[in-house]
Amino acid sequence: MTIEAYLHAMQERFVTDPIVTSFHVIRERSTLVDGQLRAQLALADWVARFLAKTPQSRSLMSLLASITASATFGHSE
Repeated sequence: MTIEAYLHAMQERFVTDPIVTSFHVIRERSTLVDGQLRAQLALADWVARFLAKTPQSRSLMSLLASITASATFGHSE
């Protein structure tokens, strides 16, 4: 699988995954040796309710509120 195909497959997963209610691609790039996809994801309400019941929820919820899903492949910059 090429890097470009993998990035496309990630976006398809965002569309089909019931946890993700919406997403916005902030940046996407790919070369022959590496690639990056940065996206903001909105998660389903039931995920937030589940996380609110866990002991680590405060730090995890703040992380989820500010995180952008980012995956880098190949060489690091």
